[in-house]
Amino acid sequence: MKDPRFIVRTTVAVTAFGFAASAFAYDNVGYNERDNDQYDQASYTQAAPASGQAPGGLTYVTGGIGDEERMAMDDMRHNYNLRITNAARDGAFAGDTRLSIYDGRGQQLSSVDAGPLFYAEVPPGKYTIVAVNDENMEKKKTVRVSRNKASEVTLVW
Repeated sequence: MKDPRFIVRTTVAVTAFGFAASAFAYDNVGYNERDNDQYDQASYTQAAPASGQAPGGLTYVTGGIGDEERMAMDDMRHNYNLRITNAARDGAFAGDTRLSIYDGRGQQLSSVDAGPLFYAEVPPGKYTIVAVNDENMEKKKTVRVSRNKASEVTLVW
């Protein structure tokens, strides 16, 4: 008989930068300790954030639409040292943003469609983030990522 608690198995993958990223596998029944409630795993899996490796070798995860995706993103945030939030002026999450990330030499590391939350693992250094939303408005921010601390960027549209 399976333990009714939510079980997460982690698989480690090495990227082009040599950083580890986590991929999660879930049992059929989950146990949500925040709500002290059991839930059907199929509904949680449907809301899983998108993750991948951009052509520049950058490992990332993006999502945050709906409570389940936000919870999943919260659980993964400690694995990433560059965290970008897209928000509307009223504070609500905003999705449908094209994010491009450039290193300090101006080399493009990624260009991906992002949800409200976008987390990436990058080496320490200076980065330029260029974001274009679904209304074709552009925002540009520069951020420095240090070795021992995550950098947070909020783009308000």
